[in-house]
Amino acid sequence: MDTSKIKSFANLQGADLRSANLQGADLRSANLRSAKFINFYSIYFGKLSDGLTIQGMLHDAATHPAPNKFIEWIKTDTCPYNDCITDRKFRFKENKELFKAFFKNRKSNKIPEPSMTDWEWISVACKENNIKI
Repeated sequence: MDTSKIKSFANLQGADLRSANLQGADLRSANLRSAKFINFYSIYFGKLSDGLTIQGMLHDAATHPAPNKFIEWIKTDTCPYNDCITDRKFRFKENKELFKAFFKNRKSNKIPEPSMTDWEWISVACKENNIKI
């Protein structure tokens, strides 16, 4: 039987994920309804819509010890997390050019607070990846 075209989706409905290491797990199209103790901060969401990517990057900046490193990053190639004691808040594909364009039309180089709560961001990221929560 040729299984190369069969897609398998994780059904973790009702699972106790208290000790699960989901870092790097591909959970696109997974069913996480009623699962318990999910660490959404460890899920890699991949490429997201432009709006959600900007919001994710604003969350990263808001929780970074030196948010001005993000302004430096869009002017140079110096990653804001080089020599940093913290990690990114959410795991997704960042987009430097998109972030640069976001600031191009702003009057200030001050990084604004994200307009989405953590849960709003996570919910939309799950929806974009067809993860059922």
